[in-house]
Amino acid sequence: MAFPTKLSKAALDKLGEPKLKLFLSVDVVGSTAFKQSGPRTHQTQAISKESEGGNWLLFLTSFYKGFGNKLNKHLSDRIAETGLVAPTSTSQIQPPKLWKALGDELVFVALIEHEAHLPVILDAFRHALNEEIDRAKDGVRPLPISFKGTAWTAGFPVCNAEIPMAPNDGNGGDTSVVMDYDYAGPAIDIGFRLTSLATPKRLSISAEIAYMLATLSSPISRFVHPVGPVEFKGVLGGRDYPAFWLDCFRGVKRTSWLSELRGKSTTEGLEALSKMEEKMLPKTHGGPDEIIEFLREWFSTTGSLIVPPFVHATTGSCVAPTNYTELLEMAQAELGELYRADQEGSEEGAEKANESVRALSAEGSESV
Repeated sequence: MAFPTKLSKAALDKLGEPKLKLFLSVDVVGSTAFKQSGPRTHQTQAISKESEGGNWLLFLTSFYKGFGNKLNKHLSDRIAETGLVAPTSTSQIQPPKLWKALGDELVFVALIEHEAHLPVILDAFRHALNEEIDRAKDGVRPLPISFKGTAWTAGFPVCNAEIPMAPNDGNGGDTSVVMDYDYAGPAIDIGFRLTSLATPKRLSISAEIAYMLATLSSPISRFVHPVGPVEFKGVLGGRDYPAFWLDCFRGVKRTSWLSELRGKSTTEGLEALSKMEEKMLPKTHGGPDEIIEFLREWFSTTGSLIVPPFVHATTGSCVAPTNYTELLEMAQAELGELYRADQEGSEEGAEKANESVRALSAEGSESV
C-alpha cells in the first residue's frame, strides 16, 4: 500500500463527507510472560485443558484468526435481539473490520451509520471479549493470559483525518484509486492512550462514547463508570481528560458458548463478582443526566479540538455542535487544497500535498 498524491473527484468528495467511526482495541494481558515461559513447540496440540502449558504460537494464531469471527457472530446475535435487521441505510449495522495488528493487540474499525448501532456493536464486543476470556481460562490447565478492551469514536473530516491508502503500483503511489484508509488525529491519539486504563473487567471507553451511551439511554449505559480526570502525555496540552469505563462482565450471557466448552468455566461467576464490586464503588458519580451535562460543558472547553459525537444526516439524540458546518467547510477546503493541487499540475502544490500527507502519516504512527 502507498499514500496517493492525488485523488479523483469522487474519492475526494467521499473523503470530505462527515462520518463517525468506532474503534475497538482488544489486547492480550500477560502475553509477554506467556511467550517467555518456555520455547514454543511445533506440536499440533489444541489450546485446551490437554495442553501442557500451551503453545503461544498456536494461541496467537488462533486469536488473530478467530476474534473477528467471534465479534461478528455476537454482533449478529445482538442485531437479532434488538431488531436492527432491515437492510436500509439507517438500520444496517456495518460489521467492524480489522484496521491494525500491533503485536498482541488487534484494532477494529466500524462506520456508524446510525447512533443506535453504537451500543449494539459495543455489547457484541463485550460478549466477544468474555468468550475469549472463558476459553483461555477453561479447563484444568488454563492459559496464563486474559484479554482487555478499549473503545473510542472519531469524527471525520472535522478534528480527525482519514489518510487515503492506494495499491503500491511502483509509481510512488501516484494513483487516484483509494483502497483503504489510515487514521490520524486527536481522537486516535487519545484512543490509544486509553488502552493503558483497560483491564479484563474494565472496558476503557472515551468521553465521546460515555456521552453517546448516556444520551441514548442505552441499557448498557448503567454499566458506565467514571475513571476520573486523567493526564495523558501530549494530549490537550497537559489538561485532564475525563476517562470512563464500561463493565465488561455485567449482563453478558455466557450460555451460548459455555455449552461448547468442556468442564466448568472459571469465569461463570464474573457477573456476580462484578455486582459485589459495584457495591464497593464510590457513589459520588451521577447518572446519565449528570454525565451529559458535564461532558457538554467539557467539550465546549476543548476549543473544537474534540466535539460531541453525532451521526450526520440522521435524526437522533446526539446532534452536531452549532459551529459544525463552519468547521466542516474548513476541513473540506483543506482537503481540496491538499489533494487537488497535484491534479491541477502544480509542482509546488504537489510537494505541499506530499509534505502534508507525510506529516499526517507521522502523526498516526506516533499515536500508536
